[in-house]
Amino acid sequence: MSEQIKLEFDIQVYSIEAAQKAAYRLLNYFTIDIQSKSNQIICTLNSNQGITKEGFDFAIQEFKKNILDEELRIKIRKETEPLRNLVLGVAFSRTGLQQNE
Repeated sequence: MSEQIKLEFDIQVYSIEAAQKAAYRLLNYFTIDIQSKSNQIICTLNSNQGITKEGFDFAIQEFKKNILDEELRIKIRKETEPLRNLVLGVAFSRTGLQQNE
């Protein structure tokens, strides 16, 4: 028997991208429908065939952890982008691949 749960997240706290990435990690446990309504992201999780209630409950908890993890990764990536670009620019400028004019 298939289990279903709806989880709601504030769109000011979590992004749809974070929900998608978090869900991707757990596709063996459930399928997901992600909707954006007003200021909410609504995630409807449906357990996959053969997943026990305990397995589905575990996947729900993991999804909640993963969405926070993914949101923080997105924020850190945005905050560190200028520094990463600087480091890459310096690294590639010293490769000797460019010829001096």
